[in-house]
Amino acid sequence: MNSYSVNKLNVFRFFLFFLIYFFISNQSIFLLSYLFILVFLICLYAKNAKKIRNHGLQLSIIFVILIIPQALPNILENDIVPYGYGYIMISLIASTLTMVLNNDDYKDQKLIDLFFSISSAIFSPATYISGPSATISEINDLSLPKEKIIKLYSFKNTDYKLFISGFFRLSLGLYFADFDFDSVNNLFNSFYLNFFQNSIYFLVIGFINFWRYYLLFSGSSELCKSLLSFFNINVMDNFCNPESAVYYHEIWNKWHLNITQRIREYIFTPITLFALRNFSNSNNKLRYFFVEVMPVIILFLILAIWHGSRPRDYVFAFISIILTLCSRQFSKSKFLNSIIINMKLIKYLFNFLSLSIFGITLLIYDVKIGESYADNINILTYISPYFLISIIFLLYFKFSQKLFSNKFNLIIQTLLACIVQVFFIQNNQISENFIYFNN
Repeated sequence: MNSYSVNKLNVFRFFLFFLIYFFISNQSIFLLSYLFILVFLICLYAKNAKKIRNHGLQLSIIFVILIIPQALPNILENDIVPYGYGYIMISLIASTLTMVLNNDDYKDQKLIDLFFSISSAIFSPATYISGPSATISEINDLSLPKEKIIKLYSFKNTDYKLFISGFFRLSLGLYFADFDFDSVNNLFNSFYLNFFQNSIYFLVIGFINFWRYYLLFSGSSELCKSLLSFFNINVMDNFCNPESAVYYHEIWNKWHLNITQRIREYIFTPITLFALRNFSNSNNKLRYFFVEVMPVIILFLILAIWHGSRPRDYVFAFISIILTLCSRQFSKSKFLNSIIINMKLIKYLFNFLSLSIFGITLLIYDVKIGESYADNINILTYISPYFLISIIFLLYFKFSQKLFSNKFNLIIQTLLACIVQVFFIQNNQISENFIYFNN
């Protein structure tokens, strides 16, 4: 029998997900106890939220405490930080905000029910593998009647289309993961020898690198979401077609929504509105800093800490801040926008440049500056197949829905994924520097 009332469902989910997490992570009792204590304290806080004043200060303290483990030195990470804590932390923060902001919906729930709901969320496979993190709002669906009988798992609810799409994307991502970055190091270290030619190469490599990260991450996210649909859990989409972005800053509006959308919703937007209310009448420079610059700085500072608080994380954040602010300024140009609207070739050029620049910034996690490599290869010959495939799949993602039916697309994706897995993938190892899988 696999049907249960809503109140009992999360107890079964908890034990099932906890066992999966236990065998995957192989964590010590200390680290597991640490997670349980965090969940219990958050439940206590949520139960008493109605009585507490000044939630802003209280929540800020809680969130700082939750994010501190991400800033610990790498030498302490394996011993002190639980496996997948970066995503578990997002789940805890989002669940806390959900309960506090919707206190009337949760105030009557028992402490034990809240505990099992939040614990099921943090131990759900999608949360700690690659995102999107499950939260109490997905685990404990308040739209369902309390005594309605529902299934613990159901093949009928499984999103097979998402599974095929995820398998397709991840297979392509693993093909790109075979890219040899030693050649990029050679190119980078000889950059000054031929500035113009190597700039072209870097744009191409950045474009390839965008697809490498995007396909790996979006593929794993879709597979995880499909897996949770089997357990009647519907989590948010982690990406919203970032390959369609024209400007650089638009990519961030569509990228890793598991964290970026929540930061925008709960931190970025409130800070911007606060700045607008308090600095609208200030001089132009002061208003620009508080209304546009400061929220962007805070956004990427949080992302740097979340990624591990390493020097390269802050370098990536600094570069992303500059590029985002410049991109937002460019996007305000009426003249430029009119050209993009009226000339599709210019629009596609900006699209290519934005994706390339985004991919180049991600090279911070792969390129080792200053190291020399003896094996020199013809960089153009080497990158050409990757570049050609990147272009093909950009066109595929842009136009496939218009040209082919959904069933035909699924057949294409299944066949291509199998072909790539069998004939092209030589090494399925993902780099240890891959910033989204090591949290």
